[in-house]
Amino acid sequence: MHSYLHEDSFEGLLCAVSQALADEANDCEFVTRDPGLLFGAVRVAGDAKQANGLLDRLRAVGGGMAAHHVCQAYLADRPGAGEALLAYLRATFSAGRNIDGWTTNSAVRNISERARLVGHETHRFLGLLRFMELQDGTYYAPFEPDHRILLPVAQYFVKRLADQPWVIHDRKRRVALLWDRRTLEPAEFDPPGDPRDWVTSDERLWQECWRTYTRHIAIGDRHNPRLQAQFMPRRYWQFLPEMQESEERGRSYQSTSRNLPAFRPTE
Repeated sequence: MHSYLHEDSFEGLLCAVSQALADEANDCEFVTRDPGLLFGAVRVAGDAKQANGLLDRLRAVGGGMAAHHVCQAYLADRPGAGEALLAYLRATFSAGRNIDGWTTNSAVRNISERARLVGHETHRFLGLLRFMELQDGTYYAPFEPDHRILLPVAQYFVKRLADQPWVIHDRKRRVALLWDRRTLEPAEFDPPGDPRDWVTSDERLWQECWRTYTRHIAIGDRHNPRLQAQFMPRRYWQFLPEMQESEERGRSYQSTSRNLPAFRPTE
């Protein structure tokens, strides 16, 4: 068993996979924590040039979609990402062409399934993500996705909401990205309680208007909770204003500025 110890990043994993390909290692694992001297892990340093070189080689052999699927597959919150990437890359380089049509191949099937999960959830959140205006003028969008899709979702809204400062917060993994109208950067902050306590009075009004609109356009005879949950899973409802109870019913909001989170780029 070959163990490759790498940085906990896509770049670090690609470098470890590249080393495994060079070593022609068959039975191997990829770890981000030192397993100890007993197991003798091979330490692989992160190198942007080496990582990009591997992706460029994949594009040259398998095409742009192959590289895209590899990037998506890495974002899937599933164990064994390194082993899956290694098997797929080895099969592609061995074939000398794109092998995404080899649906019976386990390496292809593994990468395709991971990429499908990430692509499907990313597409879903482009319609389900909700921004709320905070008292400091920042628009804040919390969510808890199943997979690590913060970056592709944020990249979409950089184009869609380029003229507004916003933060997209993956609360499940406690990471966020801040757009300040110029650059997209990691942000660090400690949210003090419920984010709905930080919103402006106008935001509370618009959320209530949205709930009212949603209630009035609903057709009772066509109400289908089962179908609704397929397109809008219940685990996402906590961040959807239209699925929440009226703010005027049993809830009071604090509007003091000291409750605002301090959004700032990570140094």
